[in-house]
Amino acid sequence: MKPRKKTPYSERSDASNIRTNWFKALGLFERGDTSACVVRAATCVELAANLVIRKQLQDKHQLPSRFVDKLLKWANGMGGKYQNILLPLFEDTPRIKSLRAIRNSIGFVNDERNRIVHSGKFTGDLTAREIMREARKVVLVLVRRYEKDFDLPRCSEMQGSTLGGPP
Repeated sequence: MKPRKKTPYSERSDASNIRTNWFKALGLFERGDTSACVVRAATCVELAANLVIRKQLQDKHQLPSRFVDKLLKWANGMGGKYQNILLPLFEDTPRIKSLRAIRNSIGFVNDERNRIVHSGKFTGDLTAREIMREARKVVLVLVRRYEKDFDLPRCSEMQGSTLGGPP
């Protein structure tokens, strides 16, 4: 039997890229590389936003993929995608409530990511656990509307967190 070839990252779906980055984040967390773990978890949140935006603009509204890709780059990060694309896109829909409900989680994940990548700060174990919990929650809220069976495993350490139950 021939070994299966891996699909190049650039050719995978957003959901597949989220899973790939999530498993990388879990591995980094388990090895104690908490700052890199946080950056990967934040990447999952941003990829989940990309998935929602693409599903809405390309699939539902039939906008060209090149335009949507340029829009995603213009929005410049999770904060921009959330504030400038997602909220306006769903403003007059029932979905706005669930998007507003994750505002603080998105801010928490994004702020910690920015502390690491823009200021060179390091993240401790407890903060990384909470970032993983919040990132997982955001990703599932965003993605499950489009992929009902989508799930991400929990980090085994997260269940011992002092800030609440499992994500």
